[in-house]
Amino acid sequence: MRPIYVLLGAVAILGLVSSVWLFRRNRLSTRVFILWMCLWVLMGIFAPFPALADRLVRLFSMEDRLVFLFMASIVVLLSISFYLSSRVNSLERKLARAIQAMAIMEFELREELTGDRATPEFPRTEVDRERNIDPTRSE
Repeated sequence: MRPIYVLLGAVAILGLVSSVWLFRRNRLSTRVFILWMCLWVLMGIFAPFPALADRLVRLFSMEDRLVFLFMASIVVLLSISFYLSSRVNSLERKLARAIQAMAIMEFELREELTGDRATPEFPRTEVDRERNIDPTRSE
């Protein structure tokens, strides 16, 4: 067995252990943990047994193990990129909804406490209150 295969196996075991350690300390979500576990296990299987990779190369009608490795890596990276972009998009929408809800609650609370109907764009000043001027109404 070549030393590079031993090194890759050791890296896979180290990655597996570190993923479990991070997951137990709630630093990895369940989805991300499962993704990394699958990748480390696959690396741990193919590193010491390159003949399995050769079988997959023949199964997909490719000529070289390196080309297969690059193609598989690109597919995995594109999958991860798609997953992360969809998560970011989802979090952006949730954040926008939360900010809107907070702004509405703040407006309603201010209105309830002060009896003012002033908006953030047209806040009432002391002079407006003394003269009983509504800044939202144009005169």
